[in-house]
This record gives sequence, C-alpha cells and structure tokens, in this order.
Amino acid sequence: MRWTSWLPYAVTAAAVTAASVNFPPSEIERSVAEGIHSAAQSPFWLSVGGALSDCLVPSAAIAVTTLLLYVFLPTKESVVPLAALGGAAVLDRILKGIMFNCTHASAPDVPSSAALLAAAWAGGVALVVTRTGRMTRWRKAALTGAVLVIPLSGASALIAKTNWPTEILAAWFWAAAVVFWLHRATRNVLTGKGIREGT
Repeated sequence: MRWTSWLPYAVTAAAVTAASVNFPPSEIERSVAEGIHSAAQSPFWLSVGGALSDCLVPSAAIAVTTLLLYVFLPTKESVVPLAALGGAAVLDRILKGIMFNCTHASAPDVPSSAALLAAAWAGGVALVVTRTGRMTRWRKAALTGAVLVIPLSGASALIAKTNWPTEILAAWFWAAAVVFWLHRATRNVLTGKGIREGT
C-alpha cells in the first residue's frame, strides 16, 4: 500500500490504542515522559505547554488560519482543515464511547484528545498547502508552522502530565488516518471523479 493510504495508519492506531489501554506504561515510556516534563520546567516551555493545552489559544489559531486559507486558497480547499478537525472530533467521541463501554468507568484519555485534534487540524493545513500550487514563501511558512504544531501538542500533554507517550502516538496515527482519508476523498471529489473505491 502507498504511504498515503489511510488504512495502515488506522490499523496501527488501533493497535497502539489497545496496547495503551491494556498494558501499563513501560519503564522506558515513564523515563521519556519524566525526562520531557523535567526538561520543560523553564518559563518558556511552561507557557508553551499551557497555551497549547488551553482552549482559547488553539481556537484562536484555528480561526485565524482558516481565515487566511480562505483568502489564499480555493474556497473548497480552505474547508479541508476544518473537515479534518471535525472528523477527528467525531472519531474521538466514538473512541471514548468504546473505552467507556469496555471499562464501565470514566473513559481514559486514550488516544490523547488534544493531540488528536491538533494533529488532524495541522495535517489538514499541511495537506491543502502542499497540493494547491507551487510552494511560495508563505506556503512554506504555513507548512512549517503546521508541522511544528504536531510535536508541540504532544509535548504539551507530557509537560502537563495528562498523557503517556503511547497515548499521544496513538492520537497521531489516528490523525494521520483521518487526514489521508480526507485527502483521498476530497481530492477525487474536487476533480470531479468522485470517491474511488478501496483505500
């Protein structure tokens, strides 16, 4: 399968999610989480982690970025990041419902909701920037910013001690599955071919 196929990412995400729920964090995972948390005690990194974990800052960034995409990109393409964000939100609710039914208790944050939503939105931005024309200077800046959001969202969860690394990794794989499915679907729809069968 091609690396842009969504299915391998979904299968990997399901496996990592199952492992995160059924097995306790390993010593390596604990060491990585504690190392990042300890190294990020400077005021700068604490502010970054707080900003990314706060609802206001990511929401404002999403609103501004969506407006800029609407101005600089074709109208249809500009809604792709919001579609990725919405798809990730629906997927997150479904996964949390499954966790609740399996554990019969409060659903664990597996995969990390914040990392899933941030990665899906950033992946949507990167998707439309790279497929809608030549890479101008502002497109490169937008792509760089979108790519940086993904590790920063994961780091913020580790800094705040809200998730383990495998829970964040699962979120990234789920986000990749959402983005690549959306890439295939919207690419074919926008070119008038319709959604192709298969993956």
